[in-house]
Amino acid sequence: LCHLQVRRDQLDGLLTGYKKVIDASQSDRRLRAYAMNDWAGIASHSELRTREHILEDALAMIENCHKVAPEIDAKLAEGYDIKSNIFHSLGRWSEAAASLDQLYAYWAERHDLYGQATGLRGIKGLSAVHGDWPRYLSAHRSGMELLQHDHSDKLLYAEILSIWGPVFAWMGRPAEGEYYQLHNELEAPR
Repeated sequence: LCHLQVRRDQLDGLLTGYKKVIDASQSDRRLRAYAMNDWAGIASHSELRTREHILEDALAMIENCHKVAPEIDAKLAEGYDIKSNIFHSLGRWSEAAASLDQLYAYWAERHDLYGQATGLRGIKGLSAVHGDWPRYLSAHRSGMELLQHDHSDKLLYAEILSIWGPVFAWMGRPAEGEYYQLHNELEAPR
């Protein structure tokens, strides 16, 4: 349900539905944890994020979901990305970065290339926004190395492959950004 397209006027009802599952003592622990994870994701990624205390509530919800179901699976690992977005929105950059590091580590322990690349994509984006160029370039290179032989997820590969031209301009190296962009477009698998 979390990823369905919902109209703005339906968001409160959707969160209320998740809250019923969360509060139902007879609900399976894993189902409750999934509902908490989705509740936090919806609250932090929608128009609701501007409401007073909603981000703090979403952060508490995501932290509680790991207590309800302490064994993290792929669904609950999404919570690291959700936490990163919440921390970033609250201006807590180091905690946002640490959450993405947790996401990457989760997938690295499982030797999941696309999971790791997803974590690196988040690290790359957050680093670009905050001007942490060494971390940005490291995440970019690591993502390229991970996916150099497997391009089955074309969208993720394209996001890892892309070099944000403005990033190089901000670093004072605009020609390098143009070179990488052109090189990557010529080398992209068809």
